[in-house]
Amino acid sequence: MPALSVLLMDSFNYFKKHFIAFCMLVLPFALITNGIALSFNENDGPGKFLVYMLFILTIYPFYKGAILYYIAYSFDGRRVPFSQLYQIPAKTWFSFVLMNIILGLAILMGFMALILPGLYLMARFSFTEIYCVLYKEKTNDAIKLGWHDTKDNYWVLFKGLVIIFGFTTGLMWALEYGLGLIGLQSPVLSFVFSISEVVLSMMNTIFIFRVFTVNTTKLEEIQAIE
Repeated sequence: MPALSVLLMDSFNYFKKHFIAFCMLVLPFALITNGIALSFNENDGPGKFLVYMLFILTIYPFYKGAILYYIAYSFDGRRVPFSQLYQIPAKTWFSFVLMNIILGLAILMGFMALILPGLYLMARFSFTEIYCVLYKEKTNDAIKLGWHDTKDNYWVLFKGLVIIFGFTTGLMWALEYGLGLIGLQSPVLSFVFSISEVVLSMMNTIFIFRVFTVNTTKLEEIQAIE
């Protein structure tokens, strides 16, 4: 296993190189979802929020699946046709949604118990989306495989994701909070920071994929799957 600093630098360099492509993949999803969230007000009932969450669950597999496919096929320098990226994940839509509901509830309960169990589960389930989307595994199999494969590199994933969070989402939160303290706070600024968080959060996915493919045969396996 390469040093954590090497894995983080590899991930950052890849993010820089493909920044425009990630913006093209992420911004439509981020603009729509954050735009809808911006329209909420205190008088809205739980029904509107429930519809919003169902909408997120419906489109998230296509969005995240397209990102995973783009990373998988461009990681070694290949050109990826954007027209195909949103078509492939449709095959695993149901398994992906069900898996995210199960894991989301498990991680939420972990955070409700104590923060550390939630962080532990997030790291241990890091590879589940890769197995569900790229390997086309069923929900239970993806969870089992993801849990098993993170056994030996859990601490690398945990530390890397914490560092990335601090330099991406954490930084955005700190900037927004600092601007609020000096009176520069508005829905527009909040919207911009939210969009920036979504784009920067791609570093998490890239880092997870980089750790997953430390064993180079993994990348070959993924690219050989039809």
